[in-house]
This record gives sequence, structure tokens and C-alpha cells, in this order.
Amino acid sequence: KYQLNSTSGTKVYINLETPEVVAFKDISPNAPQKIHLIQVDQPESLEEAMSKNYKTLRQLQKLYMDAKEDQATNEAYICIAKITKVLDQDCGWKYSSCNTCKSKLDHSQHCNKCNLTPLFPKTRYRIVVTIEDGDTTLNVGLFDKDAEKIVGKPIDAMMKIYE
Repeated sequence: KYQLNSTSGTKVYINLETPEVVAFKDISPNAPQKIHLIQVDQPESLEEAMSKNYKTLRQLQKLYMDAKEDQATNEAYICIAKITKVLDQDCGWKYSSCNTCKSKLDHSQHCNKCNLTPLFPKTRYRIVVTIEDGDTTLNVGLFDKDAEKIVGKPIDAMMKIYE
């Protein structure tokens, strides 16, 4: 038995007069030549996937609180919330970090986690925002790329403005 499979990116030519098609038809010249349509369910849309994984801030807090300390998860959830405030941190919006583990360096530019003193520590974003989704308010720390999306500038550009 022969079977043909295709994907959404496949071009299908029916009864094309090429040597390959003629040879394929000659495999069984007495067999009826039928094409069977197979119905395939469409993959779910982004909106459908989002609605299945939608959680409120309260639900996310409960998931976090109920999770055991050693319980790692790769699950992703969607939460629509509004940033209502960026907390004043007295220049706490940035920190010098270890190049190995990204941990905050102490006042002498030493990493207590790795026990290293990097020659060229990297400056990273760290901003704390208040977000709300109606009935729940939560303070969330945002780092690096997530903070950059909120601020709208990379950390190097913000450092030039700050200086």
C-alpha cells in the first residue's frame, strides 16, 4: 500500500502529466484512482490557548503558595494586569551583578554566591512595580529584558541619562 501525506505548506498537483505521476499510476493500473479527503482539526488559535491558560493574580499567588519548595514547573500562564505604580527605590532600579551567576554584588563589588570579584561587573535593571487586575494588587520585581520593555530603553542608555 502507498500513502501520501502533506502539510499546510505542500503544493498538491492532481493528475499532473509527469513521468513520476505516470509511473505512480502504472503501479496498479486496474485499481480505481480515488483521492480520499481526510479531515484534520485545526490547531487552536492563540486566543484559545490564552483563554485556557488565563489566571488572575489571586490564582497565580495561590499556585505559588501551594507549590512545594522543590517542585519545579515549566508551565506558563497568562495574566492581564495593569501597572499602576513604579515604586521609588532611591536609585534601586539598577544593580551591579556577577558575570557568572547574575547575583547582586556587595558594596566591595564581590559576589558572595560565587566568591568572585568580577573585573567588569554588568549593570542590570531591577525595578519594582505595583500591578493590579481588579481585586488583587501585587508588587513584582522586574529584571533585565522585562524591565527594559517597561522602561523602553536598554540599561546602557538609561545609565547615560542617569549620569
